[in-house]
Amino acid sequence: MPRSRRLYRPNSQEAVATLIARLIARDERLDWREVEFLDRSGTLEMLGVDRNLFMTILSRHFGLLRAGQPAGSPEPEIDAITDRNTQLVLAAALLYLAEIDGLRQAERELVTCAWRRWGVTEAHLRSVLSLPAALLDAIRREPVAA
Repeated sequence: MPRSRRLYRPNSQEAVATLIARLIARDERLDWREVEFLDRSGTLEMLGVDRNLFMTILSRHFGLLRAGQPAGSPEPEIDAITDRNTQLVLAAALLYLAEIDGLRQAERELVTCAWRRWGVTEAHLRSVLSLPAALLDAIRREPVAA
């Protein structure tokens, strides 16, 4: 029996936290620098996500991976993020997080899927958030081997 799509309230903490957790867990390992980035940059606070809620969701994702359960599609979380400012901040945060331990193909797919569904481009991120060109170039480079 196919799993039903999870529904999130628009722009909910749960949708944002789950999308970030999906990206971090995508390579099936936790790099302490990813959580440190979230703490140092204040990303969770900017996005209105309670850190304890995020850590609970992140833990749940790693538990599902260890149990061999498929992660499923990130589309419900992506579609739940409708606020433009949240989309832009989250688009940048996802790229920063993916780049911390070397952008892998699965991470690139999640980042580009979110960007595409939100209509975010490198030009948006460069002009609105002043992201450095070197970071934006990472999305076009050859992904790191798994």
